[in-house]
Amino acid sequence: MDISVVVLLVGLLIFGSFFFNRIFSSLRVPSALFFIIVGVIIGFYVDPNLYFGDIGGAFAALTLNVIIYHVGKRFNFKNIKTVPTRALPFTLLNVFFTIIFIAGAARFIGKMDWTASLFLAFILSGTSSVIILPIAQSLKLKDKSRKTLAYESVFTDVICIVGGLIFFEYIMHGGNATVGVSGQVAESILFGLLSGVIAGVLWVLVLISMKQVTHTMFASLAFILIIFGASTLIGFNGGFAVLAFGIMAGNIDHNLFKKWFATGMTDKAKEYSSNENHFLEEVILLIQTYFFVYMGMMLEYYSTLVFLIALVLMVILVLLRWVSVRAFASKGIDYKERIIMSVLLPKGIIPAVMATFAFEMGINEGVKIMQFAYAIIIISLFVSSVLIAIARKDPEYFGRVKDKMLSHSKSDKDVDNNPPEEN
Repeated sequence: MDISVVVLLVGLLIFGSFFFNRIFSSLRVPSALFFIIVGVIIGFYVDPNLYFGDIGGAFAALTLNVIIYHVGKRFNFKNIKTVPTRALPFTLLNVFFTIIFIAGAARFIGKMDWTASLFLAFILSGTSSVIILPIAQSLKLKDKSRKTLAYESVFTDVICIVGGLIFFEYIMHGGNATVGVSGQVAESILFGLLSGVIAGVLWVLVLISMKQVTHTMFASLAFILIIFGASTLIGFNGGFAVLAFGIMAGNIDHNLFKKWFATGMTDKAKEYSSNENHFLEEVILLIQTYFFVYMGMMLEYYSTLVFLIALVLMVILVLLRWVSVRAFASKGIDYKERIIMSVLLPKGIIPAVMATFAFEMGINEGVKIMQFAYAIIIISLFVSSVLIAIARKDPEYFGRVKDKMLSHSKSDKDVDNNPPEEN
């Protein structure tokens, strides 16, 4: 393909990532679906293997670190106090259901080993805040509903990252869960977390020394790459180091850290962190566009069976999510909002990036992980979009379907209990 055409396509995608996100959020449809379709079309003309080129693994690692850092920064200790009482059990129950069914499907239908199955299940166990929050805002949900969905996405982002990194560490150790390997994994994680905290202390000192330096937004991105690379080379878990650094950066004004640093130091770090958040959001937006287009381009790796499995899984998870909504949704949430909360479970950028990273690293089950992850992400986006549209127009539709199914079941039972008399 001519270089000018490539440059034109890149420009259109970057521009479209800002333009279409606003349009599709107002339509209550994830813009990710649009970019996946664009990727499918581009895939007919561009070889997906050229999309990443020879630096695919490095780019996937860079992107993963940006995502981990962003997730860590959003996990603010002060906001935990404002979490609705039932949001945590609601979140944990949904995560439990998702892990059980996706891991089971990957193991017994996809024939993947348990380590790869659990890695896949954990990275897909959450909901995408990047997709959910704009849609919840445009749907004008009540404060309790929006807060529950928002905190669910924040908590599950951390669960996806932590669980995914743990089981990826096991995969890199050959997938063995022996006592010796578990000890090595635990040691790698603990020292990774410690190195992230130490890096956070150094970063505050670096910010103080950069008082007279302007245009430093890329400095933190460079620093997290240094943290990841250095920690990994030493033998620590670089992902956990970046996560710990991100959590510390996002909570620099917390009393815990104010005891460590002078007020002037934390004020400088807090000011920098606030400005950086807007920059990170735009970077994440571009990354999301890139990966969803890539998902569409990888059509040759998909199979009908995988999509059917993904569809069945999503139907089961929607039904189970309704159970958790009924059990733990706060009082004062009406029927329509309960329905919307039940069907709003799109998967997003975190599983896409982590599955791509596993594929690019060339692990044994990398292709299957990518196939299942991409299929479940696409189906979740499609199912959520369709069901939200139905819930908005006719929320009683689901109740009528349930009543109809129960009436059919009852009539069939009556026929079984009272068979027709023979002549």
